Amino acid sequence: MATVTTTLSFWDYFVFGLMLLISALIGIYHHFSGNKQRTTKTYLLGDHKMSVFPVAISLMATAFVFLPVFFQMKATSAYQYLELRFSSYVRTTASLVFAIQMILYMGIVLYAPALALSAVTGISKWWSIISVGLVCTFYCTAGGIKAVLWTDVFQSFLMFASMILIIIKGTIDVGGIDIVWKRAMEGNRIQFFNFDADPTVRHTVWSLAIGGIFIYVSLYGVNQTQVQRCLTVRSLRDAK
Repeated sequence: MATVTTTLSFWDYFVFGLMLLISALIGIYHHFSGNKQRTTKTYLLGDHKMSVFPVAISLMATAFVFLPVFFQMKATSAYQYLELRFSSYVRTTASLVFAIQMILYMGIVLYAPALALSAVTGISKWWSIISVGLVCTFYCTAGGIKAVLWTDVFQSFLMFASMILIIIKGTIDVGGIDIVWKRAMEGNRIQFFNFDADPTVRHTVWSLAIGGIFIYVSLYGVNQTQVQRCLTVRSLRDAK
């Protein structure tokens, strides 16, 4: 039987546990503050009282074409437009498709980090999935959209800080930025302005420009999770 080698220290486990704890505490705080999530407006839209900062950090992008439509409708769901423009059948169909997409997406989001944790710590994938899933479900249910936004702020800061520290540590370990750049060039990882028309090439100017437009619109223009975040602020100007 193969022996599992643990590479994480006490402080690694401490940071991981602290992240889950803070996320849960954010949910508890917003559950008992303000209107205490007693109304649908508070739970889904934060009473339209969220400041620009947490929404901007949480969203990282916005859509100037679509937001005016949703603000004028005073909607809580992006799919309300489909009912007004077409029919309730179209709205229900689109909502079901989105729900199925999110279920598949959440499966990947939970399984990928569980696989990584299992590889370096020996923690069961099931325990990792259950613990992270329960914490996320708890703070979303308890604190509503306010808890979601502020947890996004906390986790975004944590991710960016971690990436910066990893870049600094890795650069120092290999001997400096010159060596990092040299190895990247030798591995063909530095490519600018690739106009190759071959559709099988992963990243080119054409694939990023053409394909990126449709992906960007679908994710940040009409996606319910993004639209709902934008609708939490006081005005269309703040959302933009």
